[in-house]
Amino acid sequence: WFARTDPEWVRLRDLVAEQQVKPSKTKGVRILASSDDGPPIWHRSAKKGFPSFYETTHHLKRGDVDQKGPVAEPGFPQVWSREESPAGLSKLSPRVALSERLVDNTQGVGSLLARVFVNRIWHYHFGRGLVATTSDFGTFGDTPSHPELLEWLAYDFVEHGWDVKRLQQQIMTSAVYRQQSLHDASEMNVDPGSRLLWRFPSRRIEAEIVRDSMLSVSGLLDPTLFGPGSRDPGMSRRSVYFFIKRAALIPEMTLFDWPEHLVSIGQRSHTTIAPQALQFLNSPQTRRYAEGLAERVSGIVEPRERISQLYQMALARFPMDNELELGVQFVSQQMGLYLENGDDGNLAWVDYCQSLFSLNEFLYIR
Repeated sequence: WFARTDPEWVRLRDLVAEQQVKPSKTKGVRILASSDDGPPIWHRSAKKGFPSFYETTHHLKRGDVDQKGPVAEPGFPQVWSREESPAGLSKLSPRVALSERLVDNTQGVGSLLARVFVNRIWHYHFGRGLVATTSDFGTFGDTPSHPELLEWLAYDFVEHGWDVKRLQQQIMTSAVYRQQSLHDASEMNVDPGSRLLWRFPSRRIEAEIVRDSMLSVSGLLDPTLFGPGSRDPGMSRRSVYFFIKRAALIPEMTLFDWPEHLVSIGQRSHTTIAPQALQFLNSPQTRRYAEGLAERVSGIVEPRERISQLYQMALARFPMDNELELGVQFVSQQMGLYLENGDDGNLAWVDYCQSLFSLNEFLYIR
């Protein structure tokens, strides 16, 4: 499929961000572009005796370049197509033909692709797909827990133009998604793993979302889109903009099972270790987020009203009466200790905000 792709080095210039007051000098950047059509061009591999473009590609006996077999023509695996030589294939760019066959639910594998995609989206919302093995729908994969539901979602997804937002809305407004996570002894005896979804599975949010949530709640999140990445743990942009360097990973991310970035991972692991709690107690980043959250409610004078507002910001709910009383008691004691030592009593509110970040409720979806 990619044999006719022609590597082409083009020179572009760095774009200077509009926000920069003093633009830096632009530098030439080499970018690897590709094209299915057009005449062959020179490539540095030519210096090593390799052509920059192959007119034909041959089957190789035992993978030996000196034992060429018949010419390998573009085609599809048999499980992908009901036709040996799909009509019109030669008129299309190979990659365009491959893409069209992937989403073709009549002659191609669009139906399978729709099932796999829908299952992935379900997995992201529930922590487990309708097929638990999200990367294996084959013989060795798991069987669907709700096969009819999977079929209907896939069919409906294709019928409505592969609309991902609509699919998300369907799932999140469903009765099964809006269930509570409460324990039920009778149901537990029948289905201990809740494979049949008799309750919403409680699960911890991913490492990126842990950090992004604290940034958002604290009011310190920089919502700027695009641009270069960074390896600075104190960066205020979303975690997706972290630059990945294997020799210098971000500690607060690896603590919460940041995945290996060089391999494909269908499902992340979730470990619970003591350093995760210490991260919320001692991390300067967490302290900075707590200071930002405390600043957001600094204009509210009445303690109970301030605590109620903090609960709504951090946990998206109102506090119960006992939580209000415990909060008032905690802030009062901490404030007294700070004032005795000649420190700012408002630091007690920072401590309280930090304690909210440390709650399991902040880290788990229920």
